Amino acid sequence: MNIFYMHIPKTGGTSIRNAFLTTKLNVYPTNKNLKRQNGRYVPYKKTFNYLQNNTNKYDVYFNHITYPQIQSISSEYQIITLFRNPLRRTISHLKHLLSNQYSENKEITIEQIFKLHKNNLENLQSKYLGYNPQFNNINDAIQNLKSISSIGITEYMNESLERLNNSYGIELPKLHLNKSKVENDISNELKAAINKIINVDIVIYDIALESFEKTK
Repeated sequence: MNIFYMHIPKTGGTSIRNAFLTTKLNVYPTNKNLKRQNGRYVPYKKTFNYLQNNTNKYDVYFNHITYPQIQSISSEYQIITLFRNPLRRTISHLKHLLSNQYSENKEITIEQIFKLHKNNLENLQSKYLGYNPQFNNINDAIQNLKSISSIGITEYMNESLERLNNSYGIELPKLHLNKSKVENDISNELKAAINKIINVDIVIYDIALESFEKTK
């Protein structure tokens, strides 16, 4: 097995990694690995240099790196990932920043954090597929999406896990999911501002969701 999990932030990748860690597969990183790295994945350059000579060392490798970056390491990987409703993903990302990066700043608002991180948050899921707003190469991103070995949907987490089980002959456990809506306490004004910067992500998500539903 030679799987690379493309971990798009705030889509449920940590839950997927923890599910894989319950199996007998050789998974990187473990929670112990992450603790040694202050909770962070190994940067792309170090990952590239290491995996160039150790492509088959792990059954499943997780990282926050993009589809083109994974392909640059090796075209042999079976790439899997989850996509999430873009509005909910972005709000979840903002809340993560608020409770972690800005935890000591009691005065800052989620609207201010959005303004500070707007460029990084813009169409983030599409950027993981190689989308570059400078070139507006959405067709490249769509093609890369269609090349992914297994597409999961955060809103259908347990169905996504079951699909992985069927595809790879493994036994990932079902998860107890938090069904509260992340957007409930967000103003309509902020939602409208977010929607302006996720236009490509919405297209990508709709294609991913359609693909997922066709293979149910």
